Amino acid sequence: IQSEPPGAKVSIKSEDGQTSREGVAPQTIVDIPTGRYSIMARRGDWEMRGNVEVQRGDTTSKSFAFVSAITNITSEPSGAEIFVDGKSRGRTPVRLDLPARPHDLAAHLDGWPDEQQKIDVSAQRENAARFVFANGSVKITSAPGGATVTGNGKELGQTWHAPYRVDVTSTLKPGTNEITIKVVNSWVNRMIGDEQPGATKITFADVKPYKANSPLLPSGLLGPVTLIREDAD
Repeated sequence: IQSEPPGAKVSIKSEDGQTSREGVAPQTIVDIPTGRYSIMARRGDWEMRGNVEVQRGDTTSKSFAFVSAITNITSEPSGAEIFVDGKSRGRTPVRLDLPARPHDLAAHLDGWPDEQQKIDVSAQRENAARFVFANGSVKITSAPGGATVTGNGKELGQTWHAPYRVDVTSTLKPGTNEITIKVVNSWVNRMIGDEQPGATKITFADVKPYKANSPLLPSGLLGPVTLIREDAD
């Protein structure tokens, strides 16, 4: 029994379970009963198996090649933590030397569901895997306008002109998101307020279209506030 590179732990067991041997490759086993045998070779967490049939007067050989290959793993966006067969191997983009065999890959990016895929690493070429954490789109409208919109703590803009809409997609993540809509009084009401006796003026204009007794306009978050979802292509 041979391994490439040498040093793999090997075990051999007869089909009826009556005969078994263990050792380290390369290893020669003599005086073994005829029959069919299963052989297991292990190098670290890499395990390979095979079968042989021992016949009278013959020498039977079995070789195991433990070879590896380069695998490039990327993600969009980058920075995802990569797990190979359950073990963390770094963050994307990452270049790994993996055993040439099937592997289970997983990618974890904060705020997103974990992504998983399988890869069969080939020793004949460089291998590649890519994870994409796709975005959707959400827009917020308010009536009347003038609302300041904050998404997950980041100010995104104001609904100060038609169509009174702010795109909050850039701050969203899967799961729970906190959207804050902050409104202030209208400029008309502010200018009427400035005309009140004893008021400290906030606004200044060349003309004064409003007086202290001008009627106030409805103001505040009167609604409706609408969340508009658009699925990504």
